[in-house]
Amino acid sequence: NAAANAATLTALSSAMDAVISSLESDPGVNPLAPTGDAGGPYNGTEGSLINLNAIGSTSPYTNTINAFGWDLDGGGVFTDTNGATPSYTYQQAFEGWLGVKVTNIFGFSDIDYAKVTVASANQPPAIDSFLPEDLFPNVIVGAPLNFQATASDPDSDPVSITWLLDGAPAASGGAYTFA
Repeated sequence: NAAANAATLTALSSAMDAVISSLESDPGVNPLAPTGDAGGPYNGTEGSLINLNAIGSTSPYTNTINAFGWDLDGGGVFTDTNGATPSYTYQQAFEGWLGVKVTNIFGFSDIDYAKVTVASANQPPAIDSFLPEDLFPNVIVGAPLNFQATASDPDSDPVSITWLLDGAPAASGGAYTFA
């Protein structure tokens, strides 16, 4: 009879495991709700396509998700684009979160977010040379002090130089004489 008792206890243990799992589960989660997966993190450059991917989203039983809505600007509205694998072009640098809202055939939804970093395509200009080289030159009262600078842009954008005196524009161009 020991074998029969062991079999009964094993069956009871298995039944209790299911009851315990059910009791431990989150009561606020609908068993028919999908689970969104926004993929990511995503990286790109302004003006270039970023391929998004929510294929990792799942739905119980049928695994059928019939709507994918995306919030690409953090506005909380999931109508910026749609589909499981859309592409999107950010027109300016952006760092933040994008989200996908998935809805299954039962009408239940879930939202998931992923980090997105979009770098600026335009690099800042650089100062190539500056005179005087001494950052703290000795100035004789009443004597002029000449400044010169050259600058370039790695993207070949036009560069202008503006000289400021006490925070206000004093001159423009590659040279300035303080008198």
